[in-house]
Amino acid sequence: MVDLEHARMVMETYSTADVSAEVDEPVKLPLSNQSLATLVDLKGS
Repeated sequence: MVDLEHARMVMETYSTADVSAEVDEPVKLPLSNQSLATLVDLKGS
């Protein structure tokens, strides 16, 4: 089993890669509010 904090970090990394691919530019961690909004839009599609 993994620590919940480590699981969160992995999911944030995957999510950041998704956002970066969508906007076609690098995205920094931790995710900004703008990046989180983009992620919500992606998941809602």
